[in-house]
Amino acid sequence: EVSNHGVWYAGEQFYYWHELKQFFFKTDGAGTILCVDTIEKLPGRLFLNIDTADKENLKEIFSKRLVFLEEEPKGLVDKMYGSAISKFALDK
Repeated sequence: EVSNHGVWYAGEQFYYWHELKQFFFKTDGAGTILCVDTIEKLPGRLFLNIDTADKENLKEIFSKRLVFLEEEPKGLVDKMYGSAISKFALDK
């Protein structure tokens, strides 16, 4: 649930807008996921399953308060893995 004050997550935890920093969308086989990064290391990222029809409306709401990222940020481990895997020919 999203309110003027922040995001109520999984019916258990409320995050105020100032506790959140950026967001982006991921799409997988199950649908669209709104990913919101937190200021604190734990949990670090909130994952919210959303209806694809609500994506643009949520983007507008969240963009007023948080930074929107076009793609998922890659951490050091992700970058190292991508670099290592690119050196192997997988089509053999």
